[in-house]
Amino acid sequence: MICWDLENDALEYGQWLKKKVRPERCDLSPEGRCFIYLIDNFERGASRTVLCKPPYWTALTAWEHSDPLFGSGGGLWVEEHSVALNWHQPLNAHEAWPAPPELKTSYFRPPGEYSLWKGQINPLLDYRMERDGWKRISDTAFVEQETTLSTRRMVSEFWQAHDPESSTPIEPQLWEKSIPRQASLCLLSFYHSEHRKTFRKFYLVKGDARTELEDVEWADTDHRGRILAAMNGRLYASKRFGDGSVQLENLILLHDLNPQKPKHIKAPDNYCY
Repeated sequence: MICWDLENDALEYGQWLKKKVRPERCDLSPEGRCFIYLIDNFERGASRTVLCKPPYWTALTAWEHSDPLFGSGGGLWVEEHSVALNWHQPLNAHEAWPAPPELKTSYFRPPGEYSLWKGQINPLLDYRMERDGWKRISDTAFVEQETTLSTRRMVSEFWQAHDPESSTPIEPQLWEKSIPRQASLCLLSFYHSEHRKTFRKFYLVKGDARTELEDVEWADTDHRGRILAAMNGRLYASKRFGDGSVQLENLILLHDLNPQKPKHIKAPDNYCY
């Protein structure tokens, strides 16, 4: 885990974790003090939602559960000391560690209805993106052009017979986030049937033109109007000039994380909520 200071782009390196973490069900508290994440260990029946303090993965408290399927697990911060846990019913008392007394917990209730077969298995992520300034938009021609209509599930004969809707194409999602000075960042998320996984493409939008940010695996904007991006183990950002203006077109390399190697790091003695 690494803390990234967006004021000066300095990095604070922290602990490593050898677990399967679901980033789409994680969330950082508004002030950046705490982080909630999901460890997916479904095969062994011991998955866990954990609260920690960056840049350490060490648990301050945790909630154990055995079913991270269909979008459950993890959580969403409501306020700095209030978190909504992402499952549909309270866990038994023995499944939760003692929580800090200052921490308020509730349960995430997705607005409206959603369909598992249409790929809407994690409404928590949609809600988090809208909270953080992303907006769902519609552009059928563009989506069809970029996805080449490769969004149909490859399902077995059993599932087709059991539920014909299981082969229904998963609806791609097109998101846009505005950037000051008449530009925006665009995200296209879609399921690729041949590769059997979700693809994400990012674009810089100016006027009617969308330019793909090639090879970018993640992108967002910061409080200064820059585009931030991750690509091939490296962190990039828009160039910012002395007068405060930003050049969006050419991202510059900030940090190469590839030389980093796992090592054992203990949380400090005063590590607490």
